Amino acid sequence: MLRFTPLFVLLATLAACDGTGEPEETGLSEDSGTDDSDTDDTDDSDSDDSDIDDSDDSDTDDSDDSDDSDDSDDSDSDDSDTDTDTDDSDTDTDDSDTTTCTATHARVGQTAALSTKQHGVTGTATIIDDCHLRIDAFSYDGTGLDVRVYGGLSGDYANGFAMTEDLLKPGGYANTSLEATLPTGRTWDDLDGISIWCVTVGIDFGSGTFAP
Repeated sequence: MLRFTPLFVLLATLAACDGTGEPEETGLSEDSGTDDSDTDDTDDSDSDDSDIDDSDDSDTDDSDDSDDSDDSDDSDSDDSDTDTDTDDSDTDTDDSDTTTCTATHARVGQTAALSTKQHGVTGTATIIDDCHLRIDAFSYDGTGLDVRVYGGLSGDYANGFAMTEDLLKPGGYANTSLEATLPTGRTWDDLDGISIWCVTVGIDFGSGTFAP
């Protein structure tokens, strides 16, 4: 007796097959997922390497900048030290070149008018501080033998002391100023007058006594 398969059973069987009688493969979807994962891993690795390189470069640049800054600071410090040392040296030199003479002696300000005895000597001497006197309106013909300003007591210039170099001068002096200096170790107590004194022959060309 013949048996017939119902139509709906045949249709169900065909729907479950791809036409060859075998089920459809679903591996393509699984392989695609695997490939995407590998690509993501590669991209992540490249990104990490880039971050490492950038970090290394940044550290190196910062270190170089820091070294340059330190070198610059050291150089500035050295220049400042040099400038300071130079300034101190200049100050010391200026101080050593300055000669200080006080004006405390009782005779400071006293004057002496020079009398005219020989060679046209005239003028007025003034004690200006503890070391110096100045002769104003000084005139002298500039001749003689080793003529100097001498200081002495009571007109004794032969036993006095020189306060200038030799005054001999071609053309002489006419109404000018002349400064004389006390020798080291002398004070105004060691004289009471001055003379334009010819040392060689011991002659007073003109002299005066100090008075207030």
